[in-house]
Amino acid sequence: MPTIHKIQSIKIDVYGGEHPPPHFHAIYAEHEILSEIPSLATYQGSLPSSQYRKVIEWANHPRILNVLIDIFFSIESKTQKMKNTIKVPRILKIESINGFILTCVFNNGESRVVDFSELFKKLKVKKGDPEFILTDQREFKKVTLRNRTLSWDNVKISLLDFDGNELVHPFEMSPEVLFENSKPNNKSSNRYYFGKIIKGFRRQKGMTQNQLAEVSGTSKTYISRLENDLIEPELSTLFKIIEIGLGHKLIIDIK
Repeated sequence: MPTIHKIQSIKIDVYGGEHPPPHFHAIYAEHEILSEIPSLATYQGSLPSSQYRKVIEWANHPRILNVLIDIFFSIESKTQKMKNTIKVPRILKIESINGFILTCVFNNGESRVVDFSELFKKLKVKKGDPEFILTDQREFKKVTLRNRTLSWDNVKISLLDFDGNELVHPFEMSPEVLFENSKPNNKSSNRYYFGKIIKGFRRQKGMTQNQLAEVSGTSKTYISRLENDLIEPELSTLFKIIEIGLGHKLIIDIK
């Protein structure tokens, strides 16, 4: 995902293969918004108020808006619109690559599988497209993790910055597109499941999944998936569920 601009500590990013409507990402520390172009309406995420004002002031210039539109459509691929999620998907780890089958861990704790042979067909990748080189397995396997998504340094994307200078970036796919086109990894060998423990403590306290979700800042769906061992929680989320939601102590012992 090219970082096309920085406003002090705020990154402005645009993905290749992104879903509609046209938009850019503004990222500050752990905060992120998706801001629609050209209305600048935020339709997902949040930023602290002072950082949000800086982003809007910067993007509200007519020349900036025109460049943002050009950049978005210059790297856009054909994708289907994904549903809004509470948390913007990000990739934390590449677990394995087998041919064009790539398994990775997303920031919701799930291990998921992407079949790139199917995804390339869906995106109608053809000769002449920068990413066509990735239909060669040897080139595809050069994938790395960058900006919490999949990146190929062997594929170069050339864009113009706001001063008309050429910028060359590695090809990166939107983790939202990857999440939408992936399936849960039912063969995952992860051992860090807490479903039975959490369900047991919740029932001891006489709480519903909704009540636990409310006090721990998650959702009923998340608690349900956690209790059924469908996902592994992030450490910060597990802390909130155990200590704030259930009133127990979370102790990590590293030896």
